[in-house]
This record gives sequence, structure tokens and C-alpha cells, in this order.
Amino acid sequence: MFYGNQGEGKSKNSDTPGTVGKDGGFPTTRGLGGTRHRSTTENHKGKPSDLGHDTVHKKSGGDTNQNLKSVRIIKKSQKNYRVSFELPRDISAGHIEIVAVGENGKANKLSISAANGIDHCTGIKRSNLGINFDSMDGNEKVLVEFSLLDNRDYAMEVNVYEHN
Repeated sequence: MFYGNQGEGKSKNSDTPGTVGKDGGFPTTRGLGGTRHRSTTENHKGKPSDLGHDTVHKKSGGDTNQNLKSVRIIKKSQKNYRVSFELPRDISAGHIEIVAVGENGKANKLSISAANGIDHCTGIKRSNLGINFDSMDGNEKVLVEFSLLDNRDYAMEVNVYEHN
């Protein structure tokens, strides 16, 4: 997942009219008639629409929270891995987080012992955030090699965060 800093990462929620639907991507509150207090809140997804009577809660602006394209994590040896992915645009600075994802959907950040940039990235180094970088090229296949501290097998996920 790519978490950019243009828009959503720094702005507040805004409520707009919309409609509940399967193709919606924002949290939505269904507008019901009457004045009775609602005892339970259901989680709906919706999309903004001027003609809608439901309330869509969306963050204003930005290109943040996009899925990375062509994500691959390849185990090269005992503790060494290579990750490749494509970003939607160029990034000047940020960090990569490698997380282990469990069957329940919870994620735990994995400890990185070493990192090395291979292609379309500069300034790769290990930090307490994960893997820091100075820049990455958008719409290109970024290649990064990293080593984990322990020797277990994980179901992994890659998150890229853009810094200011």
C-alpha cells in the first residue's frame, strides 16, 4: 500500500452527500427517516453524489492510500529477500515498512537488519522505521533487497510511506 502526503495524509475528514453501494470506497452513514436515536451503527461503503441522501465521510484531496502495483517478495536465501513494486508517482523521501500479516488480518512490523537498493531508488538504509530512502521513481519497477533479523517464514505485506 502507498501512503502519500498529498491530501489525505494531512487533511481532515469532510462529510458530503452520497449513496451507499457496493462500489463505494468511503465509510458512509445511511440516512434514515425519523428522529429516533440509532442504537447500532453499521459500517457501509459509499461514494459521493450530489443527489444522495446518505453521508459519505471522506478525506479531502490527495492521491494517498493507493495499492502498489506488481508487488513481489522473493526469498533469496535463509534471511534475505528481494521486494519489487511500482509506485503511482515519483517520491522524494520516505520509508518502506515490511509487515507480517496473520490469518486474523492483524499486521506486525518486521525488524530489518540490512537493506540495499538495486534499481530505481536512492539512499536506501535501514532505520527504526524500516527501510528509509531518499527518492524512488514512479511507474518504474523498484527493486530493494533486505535481510530480516530472524529466520522464520512470514506472509508479508509492503507499505510505502512518503515523508514531507
